Amino acid sequence: MSKYPIDRRHFLASAGALAAAACAWPAAAQTVKGPVRLVVGFPPGGAADMIARALAEPLKASLGTTVIVDNKPGAGGRLAADALRTAPADGTVLLVTPASVITMAPHLYKSVRYELVRDFQPLLPLARLDLGLYAGPGTPASVKTLPDLVKWMQDNPKAKSCGVPGIGSTPHMAAELIGRQTGVNWQLVPYQGDAPSFLALLSGEIPVGVSSLAGGIEHLRAGKLRMLALTGSDRSAVMPDIPTLKESGYDIVVEDRHSVIAPKALPAPLAASLRQAFAAAMQSRDVGDLLQRLSLQRAASTDDFAAVLKADSDRWAAAARSMNLALE
Repeated sequence: MSKYPIDRRHFLASAGALAAAACAWPAAAQTVKGPVRLVVGFPPGGAADMIARALAEPLKASLGTTVIVDNKPGAGGRLAADALRTAPADGTVLLVTPASVITMAPHLYKSVRYELVRDFQPLLPLARLDLGLYAGPGTPASVKTLPDLVKWMQDNPKAKSCGVPGIGSTPHMAAELIGRQTGVNWQLVPYQGDAPSFLALLSGEIPVGVSSLAGGIEHLRAGKLRMLALTGSDRSAVMPDIPTLKESGYDIVVEDRHSVIAPKALPAPLAASLRQAFAAAMQSRDVGDLLQRLSLQRAASTDDFAAVLKADSDRWAAAARSMNLALE
């Protein structure tokens, strides 16, 4: 006989709790049939690709199935998003992407066939994408803030240009809003991605640029570039001394986040299980180390991510209309 007897009621309660615990986590493994493909709309080596690959191993352990990263680059991530539109809604095909690919692009490009509410079910945000307004050696050292920049450009109208890593990108839209609201109305100079944009900024070819914090963090730390303002609703933990555009006196907030998106018809129980699996995978040490290397922060969790992205989409729709932007 046990030294510590257990009464029948206690035994049944304990057994029930153990059964519930045993069933809670493997729910996703019982419902996802076959390998899971994490589709990334960009080439290998980019932030979205690296995050997806870091998530693959912990997801494999929790889902009990193979997890494959499937790169489908092209059209700034829009080709992959369009492929998700017609993918099976059984949890085997998910998109890892900057949310702007589905919240912004449909309002800018005439050729986009997908729509956020009609075609997609946002599952959860992964990593926050901070954007910033950079100044390079083409601006005087006395230009340290956005108001400083506005005054300098007013005094030097020939210097009114700003580099962005591609037309139709989130930095492009942020630069449009900054130029219009400050009254600078600068000429935007598009480049094919972050790297050539930063090279132009470092060489003095352009005086300022809008791009990702992650892409320019090493140049900032080396003192080769200056950050005048960040575009988010609050300061970044990576660069806590840099003010936001709102703190600089302008009512501009531009935010983006790497996210997991599923087909619209994904059943609710399966969606809940996948959210749980991804949330747990995001806490793994490998993912944490990767985010630190990329100067990214985990995105804030939200109870209704779909509503957050719908609000973003509505704002971008209004912005595109006000700017009369329609891209091919």
